[in-house]
Amino acid sequence: DITTAAGAKAFGAGLPFSDLGGGYIGSWYADILDLMATISLFAISLGVASGAARIMYAQARDATGKRTGLAGLNKNGAPAAALVVVLVIFGVNLILQQLVGESVLDATFQALQVGTVLILVAYVLATAGAIRFLFLSGEAKVPRWQIAIPVLGGAFVCYTIYRSVFVGQTGYLANMPY
Repeated sequence: DITTAAGAKAFGAGLPFSDLGGGYIGSWYADILDLMATISLFAISLGVASGAARIMYAQARDATGKRTGLAGLNKNGAPAAALVVVLVIFGVNLILQQLVGESVLDATFQALQVGTVLILVAYVLATAGAIRFLFLSGEAKVPRWQIAIPVLGGAFVCYTIYRSVFVGQTGYLANMPY
């Protein structure tokens, strides 16, 4: 019973909503919540993959000046090659998680964390590019004191990456089962 002291302690430990819903309403409600969580995670995964592919495409386009490979678009204007690369990275991560015995839910959350960290890395690279373009390529295009803005922003994102990957209960590498 989740209304007891032990149940309250379990709730504080972070029971999934499906366990709570099943405990209060019934197993059918827990199944509905699990289905809703699965659909939500799938939608989030697609959004992260789409965003990561767009960033990868833009960086490849700007780095090479070409319009092929990762820097190419399909006939509908989507960065299909970059999306395939991102989905392969997600898929390999999910397979590795399954091989080491992670639950599907944990493996999905970790794949989303990897995607998020990859997007943050892209932001750091974009910030470094902005610093180079604005302040280090010939005559400064804006007042020099404004370099503090991208430097502080880049430092904040680097700290976020560090905390996400290495530190505490949410650290990706800190919680790897292998």
